[in-house]
Amino acid sequence: RARTAAQPPVQLLVLSDRIRDARSGKLASEIGFGTWDKVFVEPPWARKLQEKRSQSEEEPQKAKNATTGRRRMIYINAYNGDDYQNWSQGQNGDDTSNAQRGKRKYSDGTDFSAWFIGDDSSSATLQNTHQSTLFETAKIEETSFDTLGKPEGSTSAIDYFRNGINVALDSIARAEKRGDSTFTYLYTAHPDKHMHALGVEHEEVRKVVRGIETEVERLWTVLGDREALLSGVYDGIRPTCSGESKEVGKPSGVDAAVVVTADHGHVTVHEDDMIELPTDVLDLLEYACIGVHGKGRHGYLHCRTGLQSQFRQRWQTHPELTEHFLLLTIEEAIDNGLFGPNGVRIEVRPRLGDFVAISLGKETLVTPSEGERYKRACKCQGAHGSLLPEEMSIPFILLQPNLEI
Repeated sequence: RARTAAQPPVQLLVLSDRIRDARSGKLASEIGFGTWDKVFVEPPWARKLQEKRSQSEEEPQKAKNATTGRRRMIYINAYNGDDYQNWSQGQNGDDTSNAQRGKRKYSDGTDFSAWFIGDDSSSATLQNTHQSTLFETAKIEETSFDTLGKPEGSTSAIDYFRNGINVALDSIARAEKRGDSTFTYLYTAHPDKHMHALGVEHEEVRKVVRGIETEVERLWTVLGDREALLSGVYDGIRPTCSGESKEVGKPSGVDAAVVVTADHGHVTVHEDDMIELPTDVLDLLEYACIGVHGKGRHGYLHCRTGLQSQFRQRWQTHPELTEHFLLLTIEEAIDNGLFGPNGVRIEVRPRLGDFVAISLGKETLVTPSEGERYKRACKCQGAHGSLLPEEMSIPFILLQPNLEI
């Protein structure tokens, strides 16, 4: 949530094809944010890296060192071409003129923000690639929301991830032939997307996890066989499972390491875990940043002017809130290190409001529309964003040529 000098508060959707206001649907550029840098404040690391390289190229010796030490960066996901991805790869939003908007292809099936606010209109995306001086990107397909929970959904999620693995292998093979070094980043929205819609324990989630695991094993198997990698034919290769004995004369692989990790965990939020803010509490708020898929596990609450003390007092009168959520002022949260060791930048402090309500269990603050959509329909959902071990403990798997999978 952000505010500009000339505009009232807006809720910016970032995990969307276009960065826009959730209430009006207007693009960020139309509501006072001239560039994406005004949305994100901190310049993306990619631009910093590009500037550093440009500076080094001005001096011959530095340019030589920069050239020999470079890795080609390859980004593969279903979001390339969306505003946020373009910003993270070094752009600042200047290419969003009306003339260029019509020429750009944005994703159709990857709009998490639209789904979170109840818009189910989405379809699969098409693969396309792009190259720049810094990045090589590839856009893979994404599973449609209306297939989640059906065999079609898990099958397509695994198939699209397999396509992403093949794109990664193709890029690595080209680099290997050129003698180049690469950093290849492959992101999949699964099992996260399935978990949000179905909860953690659903059988379709298990299918997706098993399928992704098989594909990671296949990736590692191909990287361990340089001849197979350079052949360009990967789908028929059987993964080398953990514990299999090594064969005599096993082919040599490429010099590569693989890291498998995640950005967060997940919990299942059942109907009884969905908590709606009481009316007398809502009456004191200008805005509540809450929601079943994660925002409601650390809800940011913006009080009406001068009502902060009254809000805290009224919160204490509701056991369903005091028993399941820790209510802190933003200053208390900063002092307790919840925003990291360096606190909060002054430019973004107004976006955080007055209080943050942190879930102590699986209880999650939901909007009234979500209450209708999920709670009263007895549909569990998946969420993350608070401090439970299931949300904060993530895998970190390192595969190296001299280690077993």
